[in-house]
Amino acid sequence: MAARICARSKHRSWMAAVLSTALAAQPLFGAAAFRSGQAARPLAFRDFKIVMQYLFKLILNGLWLSLLVAAPVQAATSSLSIGEIRGIAGKCLDIEPRRTEGGAKVFIWDCNGSKSQQWMIIPISGEIRAASGKCLDVPNANPSDYTKLQMWACNASNAQQWRYVDGEIRGLAGKCVDVDNAETANGTPVQLMECNSTNAQSWVMPR
Repeated sequence: MAARICARSKHRSWMAAVLSTALAAQPLFGAAAFRSGQAARPLAFRDFKIVMQYLFKLILNGLWLSLLVAAPVQAATSSLSIGEIRGIAGKCLDIEPRRTEGGAKVFIWDCNGSKSQQWMIIPISGEIRAASGKCLDVPNANPSDYTKLQMWACNASNAQQWRYVDGEIRGLAGKCVDVDNAETANGTPVQLMECNSTNAQSWVMPR
């Protein structure tokens, strides 16, 4: 009997985590009603309706597995974060518009609240995901300096694992996400580079 009660309790906790994560992740699909950290009020019927719509979108966008993995982590650590990634001159990490297939370019742009500037940070997997469901990726897992970053189907490879350390986003071979030549113009590409503690490698992650 005690084992059954414990199992039910764990199941309820996991389901609560899924609901909380789903509500927090709404900015990825343009719903302004829910922002990360604002799901603390009691859930109403309309919330469950939104969650079901969101779960359906997750399946369509290939993000459902991330939700299943990330929800327990968020419940335990509240470390799942969604929103803008800001860099040099306050510019936002952005993606080549209207390109949903793999290989979309990544660059900086004036922050504008668009879907292409919304990111999901999943600490347990190290992934940085876009609204398209694609992951921030080092092409061909090439650790060379100046390798331009891209968006690619998430595959759990080392080329898609990132850590946020001391204001830097570190990835393959311990190298940093860097703005090419520390330029601040819109469209300046983002690349992999030896970490050097410059403004070109300083980032503010969503909370």
